[in-house]
Amino acid sequence: FPIGLRLEVVDKKRISSVRVARVTYCVAGRIHIAYEGLGDDGFWCHERSSLIHPIGWAQVIGHDLRASPEYAKSSLEKALLRKCEADEASWDMFPPVHTPQCELKFKEGMKLEAIDPLNLSTICVATVTKVLRNNYLMIGIDGMMAANGSDWFCYHASSPCIFPVGFCELNGIELTPPRGHKGDFRWFDYLRQTKSVAAPVALFKKDIPKHGFQEGMHAEVVDLMEPRLICVGRVTKVVGRLLRVHFDGWEDSYDQWCDCESPDLFPVGWCQMVQYPLEPPRQNGTMPDIAVGPLA
Repeated sequence: FPIGLRLEVVDKKRISSVRVARVTYCVAGRIHIAYEGLGDDGFWCHERSSLIHPIGWAQVIGHDLRASPEYAKSSLEKALLRKCEADEASWDMFPPVHTPQCELKFKEGMKLEAIDPLNLSTICVATVTKVLRNNYLMIGIDGMMAANGSDWFCYHASSPCIFPVGFCELNGIELTPPRGHKGDFRWFDYLRQTKSVAAPVALFKKDIPKHGFQEGMHAEVVDLMEPRLICVGRVTKVVGRLLRVHFDGWEDSYDQWCDCESPDLFPVGWCQMVQYPLEPPRQNGTMPDIAVGPLA
C-alpha cells in the first residue's frame, strides 16, 4: 500500500464504527494508519488486516460510518462503479472474502462463542446483534454490551474468530461467561433463560490447513493491544487452525488467540530481516531455548 493511500478503518475508540484514514508509513506489508481530521497518533496493522477496507465499504455493507455526508455519498458511488481516485484504496486491492456455502444464515439474536477483540486472551459468550450485507455480522459480548452498541464489533461470517456454541467445552478451552453470571455456565440453561437459539454449527465450517504449528514453537507476534510492538511469542495451545500465543516474560492475561494464517504472525528473524524493532522477553532470569515455528 503506498504512503498517502486513503481507506476506511475501524475506529479504535469506537469499534462499532469505521473512519476515513490514510497510510502514513509502510514496512514489509505492515502499515501505519492515521485517521483524517483527528490528530491522534494512529496505529499499526498489516495490509491484510480485517480492520481496513476499501473506499465505500461501510456504505455497501451497511456498517456505521463516521464521516461527512459528502464522503458517504461519493464513496458509495465509487464503490458501486468500482472507480476510485489514484490515492484511494480500491476493492481490487483487497482479497475476496470467502462466502460460506450454506443454506442456513446467521440471524439477529443468535448465540455463539467469539474472541473478544478488546481482550484477546478470552473467548466469550456472544450474540449476533445485527446482520449486515455481504455476510458481515455485528457481534456483542454478553454482559458487556453498551446500551448504544458502541462496543459491537464486525466479523465476517467466515471469520476464524467466531465459533459455535460448545466449541470451548469440546476443546478444553475456558469460556468466559457473561459478566455477573453466577455458578457454572451451561449453554443449555443459558439459552433457555435468555429465550435464544444457538447459531447452527453448519455456519462455522472452516478448512484446517496443514499449518505445522505445534505447542512450544516460537514466532514473532504483533501485540494486537499495542500493535506497534512485535514481541517474542510462544504457541501454547493448538486447536485446529486456532492458536493461543503467550508472550515470553509476561503474564498469561496478555496471551492472544489468533488464526494460524494471521498476518500478525512472523517467523523468527523476520524483524531483523526487515529492520523492524523486536521487543525482547521481559527479563525474569535466563532466556528460554527457542524452537522455531513453521513460518521460517
